[in-house]
Amino acid sequence: MEYFIPQKNRTLTKLLVLFGMITMNKSSKKILRYYLTAKEIKNPDLIISDFFSQGLLSEHLKILKSWKKSVYSDHYYDADNFPGNLLAEYRLIIKLLGAGWLILKEKEKAHLLKKETDLTKIFEIFNLKHYHFILNQWLIFGLSMYRADDGLKIHEFVTVSKNLKKLLKACAVIYERKINLLL
Repeated sequence: MEYFIPQKNRTLTKLLVLFGMITMNKSSKKILRYYLTAKEIKNPDLIISDFFSQGLLSEHLKILKSWKKSVYSDHYYDADNFPGNLLAEYRLIIKLLGAGWLILKEKEKAHLLKKETDLTKIFEIFNLKHYHFILNQWLIFGLSMYRADDGLKIHEFVTVSKNLKKLLKACAVIYERKINLLL
């Protein structure tokens, strides 16, 4: 998969790669090792707990909605006037995608979750590498003042948007179940 980056966004992309904020063309396993610690890879529930310790499901959905709007507008992401919040949310979502992917690889957990969540449907169309690629594009356009008119396919945008909502909701179910077990 080759990255399409309009000329006006190349400088931003180079800076994000330079500072390790995004990576280019890595396999799913390399993406996991890049973004997750060995401890998180062994126990993806840690990622889910960390994600929801950063905010409620409704708060994360609100940030996701603002992010999506910024991708196709002439304004950069500025919810609460902090574009850095977008970068933090991007990192959390990349990690959460990794957690979801790892949980599906654990057949026992995946079997228990099949009936109650949409987690299995999230990776039917796009794999972890594709999500990483698309979210990198969203990040680039979200942090720039340019629209994504020529850089993103609308069907991918819609599918990823829906799947990210499913991911957040499925992981919220996992998180709530874990909390209930602790009580």
